[in-house]
Amino acid sequence: MIVTAALALPMDGRAPIPDAAVLIADGRIVAVGPRAEILARPDAAGRECLDYGAAIVLPGLVNAHIHLEYTHLGPLPAPQRFFPWLQGLVRWSAERGPEDWLASARDGAAGCRRAGVTCLGEIVTRGQGLAAMAEAGLRGVAYLEFIGGGADLAARLAQFDARTAEAAATVRAAGNPGLRLGLSPHTPYSVSAAGIRAVAGRAHRAGAPLAMHLAESAGEVALLLDGTGEIADFLRTIEPDGQPREPYRAGGHGLGPVAYVATQGLFAPGHPTLLIHAVHLGPEDIARIVAAGAAVALCPRSNTLLECGDAPVAALLDAGVPLGVGTDSLGSNRDLDLFAELRALAATVRQQRAERGEPLDEGALARRLLGLVTAEGARALALDDQVGTLTPGKLADLAILALDPAGGDPYRLILDRASAADLRATIIGGRVAYDAATPATPTPAGARG
Repeated sequence: MIVTAALALPMDGRAPIPDAAVLIADGRIVAVGPRAEILARPDAAGRECLDYGAAIVLPGLVNAHIHLEYTHLGPLPAPQRFFPWLQGLVRWSAERGPEDWLASARDGAAGCRRAGVTCLGEIVTRGQGLAAMAEAGLRGVAYLEFIGGGADLAARLAQFDARTAEAAATVRAAGNPGLRLGLSPHTPYSVSAAGIRAVAGRAHRAGAPLAMHLAESAGEVALLLDGTGEIADFLRTIEPDGQPREPYRAGGHGLGPVAYVATQGLFAPGHPTLLIHAVHLGPEDIARIVAAGAAVALCPRSNTLLECGDAPVAALLDAGVPLGVGTDSLGSNRDLDLFAELRALAATVRQQRAERGEPLDEGALARRLLGLVTAEGARALALDDQVGTLTPGKLADLAILALDPAGGDPYRLILDRASAADLRATIIGGRVAYDAATPATPTPAGARG
């Protein structure tokens, strides 16, 4: 297959390529360059050519944090406070069965394809999220979630090990080189200290990526610092053995979330670890994240809708922390549009730069933010060897935007104007996985379509 369009953005350090073509064979990118040059290659002869005209070809987008299984919980109609929302999610979940979860996950996967997303940081609570990813051919890391601890920790870990083995078999059977299994202790307040250590240790020994929701809400910070707040109040509810639920401790632990999980062994040298949300961070937390080599998945619109606040995006960018962008589940967002997330991030960066009296280069900001849903997002998931750029050898995952790039900065055009509604097509492994209209007209290779 050959894909042609008015412009290609490789996102691998090369400049935009006008009148571009992408040559694909055996599910991988063979070459990217000017249309005339690509079509003149001997290995382009006879290949089907899909010409998308006045459009922009991007790498398939990376949604670094999502819960496919919670798709049917949303979209969220109005802002809610975080902890009441979380309690509502638990009640909603109790009313669903396996078929409901699978249908929800499949609809989430279809929604991702419609939004140009080909790679996910998926949190798998029950298993259906991984099944939907494998079925749809999506790339990404399926982080198997662990919740619990206390007196029944050993039993929960035994169940988790069985689930991990089953999930690993699903990943192997998928035969998808861009799909990996990861592990995820859910949050510092839903997993005991021993549980965090146990899951992190399993991931470190297996070489599996780790992910954890961290520093998302003020209640989480208050619980760990001084034992106050609504999460602390809830955890004081006694267990059958008469003890408060860990990690509640009268007076707290005297540590913020990043420092707390560091003491529980979440980080290991050279091990891919993704911190999700990371809203409530100070300079010392960012320094610790940098030292640990961890990445962060930012979810700006979900954080706003759940009244969690804004992450220190400008400081994270300055520190060089690998960043991805996620929509979170549709249950805490209005849609799965990553371009809307980028505009929310841009507004936050502008505000934070202005508050610090720092200059802002809008063109550089647009290029950097687009990288968060392509090359840098793939790096945050430790999948940058397979996806994230239009680079020969990588998987042929593309998003085609029906935006005419003529006469302007394409990065700023995308940041300012693009939406999921502009998606012309999504290609995964050299196959059209979503087409917004009638299929592009095939033309013989060597002809200008």
